[in-house]
Amino acid sequence: MDGDPPQASRPNGDTAEQNQHRRALSAQLQLQERVQQLRRRLGTRATSSGAGKLLRPSGRLQGDVKKLLPLGIIVVLVVAFIGFLWAAELHDRADASQVTKAAYAKFGSGPRIVCVAQDRNNATWYCSSARWGDTPNCRTARVSITGSIDISDQTLACE
Repeated sequence: MDGDPPQASRPNGDTAEQNQHRRALSAQLQLQERVQQLRRRLGTRATSSGAGKLLRPSGRLQGDVKKLLPLGIIVVLVVAFIGFLWAAELHDRADASQVTKAAYAKFGSGPRIVCVAQDRNNATWYCSSARWGDTPNCRTARVSITGSIDISDQTLACE
């Protein structure tokens, strides 16, 4: 204790520095204990609410997913089938102006072309014009599910 300044002693014999260190350790231990309490509390809540099951790789949820997977596949297949049925049978594929425009684009300008739908979803059309003969002659136009229009080069007799 040659050149050191005297340190004030506490009643329990600790210096102020030791006392401050002891308080810091105590605060750190309290903080660690509080963190552990919160972790335990969150763990029980997550398990009781079901959210913890999503986080854990093992658990009942994996079994639930395995049970629901075939049902999900069936639902997707049914929705896809209904969508295809709608597109193929129920959906209006084209209107008269679209088919007539495609006919003029293929055969060029000239005598008037009139196109008439032959089925309820407008997939098959008969286009008639004087340019294909004096008797009522037609060309068949087919509209695909995607909306592309294919007009036949073969002339048919219309009724």
